[in-house]
Amino acid sequence: MPPNEIQEKLNLTKLNGHMKWHLQPACAIQNEGIHEGFEWLAKSMVEQVDLTEPIKETMTDLTKWENRVMSLWKTMDFKSLWDIFTRFF
Repeated sequence: MPPNEIQEKLNLTKLNGHMKWHLQPACAIQNEGIHEGFEWLAKSMVEQVDLTEPIKETMTDLTKWENRVMSLWKTMDFKSLWDIFTRFF
C-alpha cells in the first residue's frame, strides 16, 4: 500500500500541527526502509528534548521562593517576634 493511501486511511492529515508523524515505506524481509525509519525517529526525539528546561524551572521556583521570603521578611515585626521568642527561653 503506498504511503499516501496509508496517510488517507489513517486520517493523518488531521494531526498536522498537533503531532509530528512520518510514514516510512519499509520491508523488513528485504531490509528496506527500516534503518531510515529508525533514523527519523531518533532524530525527531532528540529535537524535542530541551535540556535547559529543568534548570529554567528551578531558577523560576527559586526566584518565587526568594520573593516570598523577602516579602515575609519585610512585613515581620522582629521586635514582637523576639519578645515572643524570649518569653519561652
